[in-house]
Amino acid sequence: MARPTPLLALALTCMTASTRTRADEPVAGTSADVPASPVEPPAATPVDPPVEGPVAAPIEIVEPPPRKNAFLVYPIALWLGRISLAYQRSLVGRHVLAIGAFAQASGFLIPTDAQAMAGAGGEIGYLFYSRAGMSGFFFGPSVGLGRYYYASSLKLKDVLAGDFSITKNSGFFSSFAFSFDAGYQHIFKNGGLLGFGLGAQYNFATKTEQEMSPIAFLFAGTGVRPRFLFVVGAAL
Repeated sequence: MARPTPLLALALTCMTASTRTRADEPVAGTSADVPASPVEPPAATPVDPPVEGPVAAPIEIVEPPPRKNAFLVYPIALWLGRISLAYQRSLVGRHVLAIGAFAQASGFLIPTDAQAMAGAGGEIGYLFYSRAGMSGFFFGPSVGLGRYYYASSLKLKDVLAGDFSITKNSGFFSSFAFSFDAGYQHIFKNGGLLGFGLGAQYNFATKTEQEMSPIAFLFAGTGVRPRFLFVVGAAL
C-alpha cells in the first residue's frame, strides 16, 4: 500500500480542524443566541420593629375577699306578730358570731276580748359554716332572754290608751332560751343573702303554765319548741 504524501496529509489535517470548529459554533436562531435573563432573589418578608416600652403583664383574676358582716330579717315571723332581726359577724375562717333581737306583739290588735301577749328580747350564738364568708351549710348553739307581758282579756281601746290595769290574769314574766340550729345560707355576688334551716329551742319561764295565758305559754312557756328559719338580708 502506497504511503500518503506530505501534501495530502497536510490537506487532511486542515479539513478535520475546520469541521471541529463549525460543530462548536452555535446555530443561528437557537436558544444559545438569546442571552439568559438574570434571576432576581425572592423579596424579603418585612419584619415589624420591636415595640419599645414595658411588656404588658398577664391579666390575673383576683377573687374578692369574703364578706365579714351580714344583716338579716325573718319574714315568716311577721305572720306570728314577731319582728326578728339578726346580725352576723365573721370572726376567723368559718367561725361566725350571731346576735339577734326581737319584739313580740300577739293579740294586741284584736278589738274583742282575747288572749294577748307582748314582749321583747335578744339572743347571742355561735355558727360554724362549711365555707368562709358566712356561706354554705351551718350549725351552732345560741342562748336568749325575753321579757313578756301577758293578759287573758284585752281590748283595743285599752291598748291605745295604755291602760293594762283592767285586764284579767295579767302580769310580767321572763323566759330563758337555749337553742340549736342547722341549715344552709347563700350569699349572692351582689351581696344578697338567703337562708333556711331548722332547730329546737328549750324555754325556761319564770311563771308556770297555770299562771300565764295560753298564748303566752305557747310562745315563751317552759318546754321544747321547734324553730323554723327563713332569712333574707344583705352581706357587706
